[in-house]
Amino acid sequence: EYVIKHTKSRVVFVDTLERLKIILNVRHRLDAIVLFGETNERLPINVFTWKDFITFGSNCKYLSPRPKCDDCCMIIYTSGTTGNPKGVMLSHDNLTFSANAHIKNNPVLVSEPMRFVSHLPLCHIGALMNDVIVPLSCIARYGQEASVYFIDSPCINIHHLRRIRPTMIFCVPRLWQRIANEGNV
Repeated sequence: EYVIKHTKSRVVFVDTLERLKIILNVRHRLDAIVLFGETNERLPINVFTWKDFITFGSNCKYLSPRPKCDDCCMIIYTSGTTGNPKGVMLSHDNLTFSANAHIKNNPVLVSEPMRFVSHLPLCHIGALMNDVIVPLSCIARYGQEASVYFIDSPCINIHHLRRIRPTMIFCVPRLWQRIANEGNV
């Protein structure tokens, strides 16, 4: 609710019915809620599936003008451990510049088809950059094939790594230590 008020959001996207139920408590502040995926459940007014949202958007006469490079692309929030979370605005060119610098300094990312393991929450800028923005940049700029394997738990283990054989993984030091203790990949 704090983030919705702070950003003056009009639309919120949710990935599960459980999260939809949480957002419905503050829906009076929103114009629409979009649920990724399909459901057989009857949805309340102003709640749309992704498919309905895309259909509506493609027929909408009132779309905003194309974003400019220095427009805000997203807001990443701190955890709020010392008070209310603080929002950091990231522009389109900030994200593309950072992704391209990352690719330039890590040529392995475009030397073979990429395989990323995503296990951290995507509200974390490191995870979002490495698991979404960098693969999209590699595809768009270099035509490089990329696959992202989303693990629904932060408890990634050596078996995931053996199966996926990632070309890159973004991890916190604690995870690298656990992998080292389990043995070689």
